[in-house]
Amino acid sequence: MKITLIVGSPRKNKSCNYLIDQAIEGIKSINNNFDINKIQISDYKITPCNGCDQCLRTSK
Repeated sequence: MKITLIVGSPRKNKSCNYLIDQAIEGIKSINNNFDINKIQISDYKITPCNGCDQCLRTSK
């Protein structure tokens, strides 16, 4: 079974990351057969929509 945990805080290695790490340790203590993936949102460049409507245009 696969589990993905997402750290949504823009600050690395702070309390949200600590809580996710604790959750991972709790999951591992119950069953070590899980494939656990942790994603740090701060590792990605995510920008808000700028209203260009590119997503609505069809490619020819």
